[in-house]
Amino acid sequence: MNTPSTDERLVRIVDEHWVKYLLPGTMYVLLEAIGVVIMYAAHAVALDTMLLSHALLITGFAIMLLAHHWFFMRLMSEKIDCIIITNQRSISFKTNLFLHDEMIENTYQRMYTVEAIKEGIVQNVLNYGTLKDRK
Repeated sequence: MNTPSTDERLVRIVDEHWVKYLLPGTMYVLLEAIGVVIMYAAHAVALDTMLLSHALLITGFAIMLLAHHWFFMRLMSEKIDCIIITNQRSISFKTNLFLHDEMIENTYQRMYTVEAIKEGIVQNVLNYGTLKDRK
């Protein structure tokens, strides 16, 4: 990591696009719905077989609890990711809460070009894409 010089100025701090929350959010809602359906099935069979009812209740509760904790960890990990741009370099932070931290630093002296790539209709409509630097 280079030490910043005295004439380095912060230009911009960029958060990543909100579309990265769609897949985890959809998975969270789906898993919570499955947990609720299993718990409702536990209620429906409660009078017939008590052992099956208890097993379904615990399974539904466990699915909901694990989905909630997984989504919280994923959400907190995604929120920390950002790109910091100064007049001399760009720094990208990627974090997976408690498990992995990564910082990628690119000085402008080592970069030849930067490409902004949008692929497909969804990326063009929602105005997001990928940045790649060519050395």
